[in-house]
Amino acid sequence: MITPKDTTRPDPAAIFASTSIAKTLTISDQHATILLSSPSTERSLLKLTLVPFHKTELLGPKFSNSASSKGKEKKALVDEHSVNILKFLSRFDWRLTSESGAEYTFFEAFPKVPEGSAASRLPAPPSKKARVEDDGSGGGKNIPSFKVELISPASDRQVARAMPSPGLAMVAETPDLYRRVTRPFIEGIVGSGSLSWLKNVVSGEKEKERLLVNGKEWILNIDTKWRSHPDALTTPRSEWFEHVSTVDLYCL
Repeated sequence: MITPKDTTRPDPAAIFASTSIAKTLTISDQHATILLSSPSTERSLLKLTLVPFHKTELLGPKFSNSASSKGKEKKALVDEHSVNILKFLSRFDWRLTSESGAEYTFFEAFPKVPEGSAASRLPAPPSKKARVEDDGSGGGKNIPSFKVELISPASDRQVARAMPSPGLAMVAETPDLYRRVTRPFIEGIVGSGSLSWLKNVVSGEKEKERLLVNGKEWILNIDTKWRSHPDALTTPRSEWFEHVSTVDLYCL
């Protein structure tokens, strides 16, 4: 399923087409963060919720050995890694699931189905389902979809936060250290306007589709890290109470 184009919303396919360098910043069996950049465009971040076999495609064994490579050999491995990522992303259609306002957009990626195949004549799969792809044996195989958070354009601060952590350090904060370092840092964040997204959510200007309860003094919204909730765009709020996906939800 391909979401109709909207000039006010980032288009994943257009971003991939203009990307010259793609780099996996962090990856595990379930999550990956990818940085997309090009000399002529702004940078973007993709945060993917994966299944384990995707990990091999996004971080192949050749690239994992690049630390011991030098010069042209290392550049060739980096370029090959970038090409592999873009090929992987191009194999999917991107269905919009939610918008958080500003640069944040959420999608579900479904494997593309070849034109003219039997599967291409079937209705688009619902959220959280897999598409069946012909593997040549006649039986087909299930290719799961996955969730994607797209940040575009990504600021220097957002890119820095997505970079691999250099490690941890323990700091004993004193009252003097708080006044000289911590408090100015907090005030700088508040004064920069980077928390405007939070005001927009509380006021109801953004993320209306993720709103569950709108009280006089508080609201209840769907956390973007909660992946198992019902489809916010199609499931009536009356069906959320005691929904199967909330069985393990014990803390708000």
